[in-house]
Amino acid sequence: MVSRHAFEAVDRTFRDILKNTEHCSGDRVFGGKLFVLGGDFRQILPVVPRGRREQTVEASLPKSTIWKHCQVLHLTRNMRVTSQDISNHTRHELRDFAEWIKLVGEGKIMESSFSEGYEPNWIRIPEKFVIKNGERDLHQLIDATYPDFINKYQDMSYLKE
Repeated sequence: MVSRHAFEAVDRTFRDILKNTEHCSGDRVFGGKLFVLGGDFRQILPVVPRGRREQTVEASLPKSTIWKHCQVLHLTRNMRVTSQDISNHTRHELRDFAEWIKLVGEGKIMESSFSEGYEPNWIRIPEKFVIKNGERDLHQLIDATYPDFINKYQDMSYLKE
């Protein structure tokens, strides 16, 4: 969610700091230091106050001059779906949700707008993926995110998953 300008400022700072050091160079991105970034550029865009879609996309890291020096690695296995500790029903639900998220990221879910004349920038979340508001809404969210947390909160392997 950080603007490309922040990364470019960090790049310039590292180049300045490291330009006269033995193993680094002011001519290399981030002064030759390795930076590891995580995220999904299709889903987590930078925040541009009152910005339109074009301004938000223009502020994203892939629009930076640094981007051509980046190596993008893709995660290919959904670890939750492959877990042996879940029921077939839960596995099916997780696969459905993962497929829907993928379609959202690829722009294949129909958008709508709430006001006439505005660009469509809203999507409808299918009812089966919505955790309902109610007196237990926070507990339902925790239960959906961390099944059986109350019994496994001290199990390090569970927490690492």
